[in-house]
Amino acid sequence: MHHEDRAGVNALIRKVDEIAFKKAPITVVMCTNREDQVDPAVRRRCAAIFRFDRPGEELRQQLLRSLLEGLPLDPDAIAELVNLTGPKRATALRLH
Repeated sequence: MHHEDRAGVNALIRKVDEIAFKKAPITVVMCTNREDQVDPAVRRRCAAIFRFDRPGEELRQQLLRSLLEGLPLDPDAIAELVNLTGPKRATALRLH
C-alpha cells in the first residue's frame, strides 16, 4: 500500500474509532467491489458485512430498461448493455 493510501486508511480508522468511543448514534456504511482489498483493521471494526451478488441477466435487463426509459435506445442496444454488464466483465463501452 502506498503511503498516501495508508494515511487515508489510518484517518478512516481514527474517525470510526472516534464515533465508536463517543457512542454516537451514527451508522457508517462502506461499500466496495474489492472486498479482498479491505484493510484487516477496517474489517475488524465492522459490526456486520453484507454481500450482494451481481444481478442476473434478466434483472439487469429490467433495470436497464427502467433506468433508460425515454431514451432512443432500440432493444439491440439494451441487449448489448446487458451483455457488457455481465459477470466479471471488464469491457469498455463503445460509443456510436
